[in-house]
Amino acid sequence: MLGWGAVVIVESIKKERDIVAKMGDMANELLLSLLNKGRLKL
Repeated sequence: MLGWGAVVIVESIKKERDIVAKMGDMANELLLSLLNKGRLKL
């Protein structure tokens, strides 16, 4: 059924977005910690 396929696609997109968001948060935290340690001037 077309409807079920659409639901599966939407759910997979949501999962990918969650993963990307978590990776982004981790990258931000890592960057902030590096900035705090090194007091880098951008």
